[in-house]
Amino acid sequence: MGKEFNYAPALKQLIKTVKKNNKKAKISLIKKAFNFAKNAHSQQKRRSGEEYFSHPFSIALMLAGFGLDTESICAALLHDVLEDTKEYKSRIQKEFGNEICSIVDSLTKIKLIVGKHHSQRKSQDLQKILLASTRDVRVLVIKLADKLHNMRTIQFLPKKKQLSFAQDVLDVYVPLAHKLGVHIIKHELADLAFPIVKPKIYHEIEKKIIVEVHKDEKGFLNAVDELKKSALRHKIKAYVYLRHKSPFTVYKKMQQRMKSFDEIYDYVLINVMVESVPECYEMLGITHNLFSPLPMKLKDYIAIPEPNLYQAIHTTVLNKKGKKIKLYIMTKKMAESNKLGIIALLKENISKKELNQKIGFLNNLSKIDKQTMLNPEFIHTIRTDFLGNKMFVFSSSGEIIELPSHSTPLDYAFNINLQNAGKAKNALVNGRLVSLSHNLSPGDIVEIIPSKTRQLNRNWLKMVKSETAKTKLRQLLKRNN
Repeated sequence: MGKEFNYAPALKQLIKTVKKNNKKAKISLIKKAFNFAKNAHSQQKRRSGEEYFSHPFSIALMLAGFGLDTESICAALLHDVLEDTKEYKSRIQKEFGNEICSIVDSLTKIKLIVGKHHSQRKSQDLQKILLASTRDVRVLVIKLADKLHNMRTIQFLPKKKQLSFAQDVLDVYVPLAHKLGVHIIKHELADLAFPIVKPKIYHEIEKKIIVEVHKDEKGFLNAVDELKKSALRHKIKAYVYLRHKSPFTVYKKMQQRMKSFDEIYDYVLINVMVESVPECYEMLGITHNLFSPLPMKLKDYIAIPEPNLYQAIHTTVLNKKGKKIKLYIMTKKMAESNKLGIIALLKENISKKELNQKIGFLNNLSKIDKQTMLNPEFIHTIRTDFLGNKMFVFSSSGEIIELPSHSTPLDYAFNINLQNAGKAKNALVNGRLVSLSHNLSPGDIVEIIPSKTRQLNRNWLKMVKSETAKTKLRQLLKRNN
């Protein structure tokens, strides 16, 4: 049996955390939601033997720690009330208002998928999550926190169910957390799920990382020391430290680049945190003066942030012994934002439109109509176009366009303007004339050369790589038949 849940200290802890991170929070409403959920779940237990209320409480405490709003915390406390207890939607609406009720209702609908094959259930789960997140992205944030707490207590599930649950986390929730920039949840989810799904590979990589780190530790520490001293000489307040990549992150890189562990060099990184953006670039110059930079290994995500808001400068250098070292340079504010992603924006209380504009994943999702989302084929679109690998290209006017990796100028055309895409004849990529089937690379500057007459034809279906472009192309072909 699990130990007894202490309600009074728990409520005190929650309120203290809320007050610390959100001065505008409605404490009375949070207390009300706490007591409502406590009473609703009073007769329920978790598999661990703990009182069920410990689960929604833990999620609410997590969100309070992130500084999220009153509505998110209340919805987290109430998120299992409609499904698991006899409380009704109308009562939630009356006691807590439409906004909280809508979030709780969306979370309930996501979970109510039963009697289907696992793969079909997982697909419908993802569809419901994405549909709900187009209405209110807080649904997705709470769902990620829900998954994280379930992963933290997964040891109480049967082994077969643990494997299924952990596989879902790696397939769906880790990529979703990445797309929203919530790395603080993404990394913990991956670190908890990966050893369950691939225990042998996990332990092999973990062992190799420990061996390699020990072997090269002196060289890394010397580099850290040199950077600290040089920053001090330039009167820059810099926090320089080593960070080890997790076995899952190394494994993903091995898979994506089809490399062995021995070909991966950045299992250890040097993080450099400074006070301001100009100091980031000054530290980049200092780094390249101290060590030899590798060509084509500089990535400036400060000037051009990732679609999930991630910002930093990445560079790879050679130390005195010719060992490759990767560095991430960022401000302290960027480091915090890189952990929280969309949560940092939610704390600013910006509009739904602004959220969609700032987060590439939400922006792309907002362009898809509900009917398309309900189509069974949409899941394949999600896996390739939304959760798959991405790249940036630029329009001739400098606009940043996010596309799936290996996209063509046709993918770009259908992303920019549906009607004009049908008139595409050729493309200019970095000023060079190419065909519409040309494979684009990250950073390409793309311009579509239109024809005066419609060029639309069915062979284009073989040229476009993204499912979104294929769907739009089929719509145009059907319309013009």
